Amino acid sequence: MFSFSLVLVVMSAEERRRRKREAEKLHRKRIQSDPILGAQELAKRLECIARLKKIRQSKKISKKEVQRQREKWRLAKQRYVQKQKGMLDKMEATQSTRAESIRRKAKRRAENKGIRYLRVVKKLEEKSKKSDRLATKYKLRYYRLQKKLRSDSDSPMSKVNRELKVNKEKVFPRVRKKLVFHEAVMDDIGKSLSKITSKRDQNLISEKIHLSYVKKY
Repeated sequence: MFSFSLVLVVMSAEERRRRKREAEKLHRKRIQSDPILGAQELAKRLECIARLKKIRQSKKISKKEVQRQREKWRLAKQRYVQKQKGMLDKMEATQSTRAESIRRKAKRRAENKGIRYLRVVKKLEEKSKKSDRLATKYKLRYYRLQKKLRSDSDSPMSKVNRELKVNKEKVFPRVRKKLVFHEAVMDDIGKSLSKITSKRDQNLISEKIHLSYVKKY
């Protein structure tokens, strides 16, 4: 008994209305499928309408009662309109808050994405600067090494070593010194003569220098 009464209490008004609508729907289907029941239902309805007309005709309603009834209807309509308006306002407020939440989330995502991109750009800039520094460093090393190799290759010692190559250890040191001295004298003479630009001076020097030993050997 207790459980049955609890079920009745817990059942909501919406559930009762739903069950009533389902029962009425089944009743209409039965009436539509059976013509005898349809005729009986129509007769009952006509009888009810006739009875209500008689009651209205027999009952006299004063003007005050009519005004009172109309006032009740007007107030009920106002309450219904206010209720519908409140529901619409609530729906609009819910939609606006949802749209605002979506906008905030989109803005937050965009800001986070911008921050990530800035970090990536900073890292790339640091890598670029580091690579530029390394490139400049190795360029300087290359130029210095190239300059050193060029100066070493033009020196008398480098010329003698290139000429001797593998047989350098087989040549006596005294001979190597003479060869280096020869290259040094030749470089000095060549540099000195290259500085003379006058034709007259060049002719005088060529007249004074005799290359008899060079022609002989």
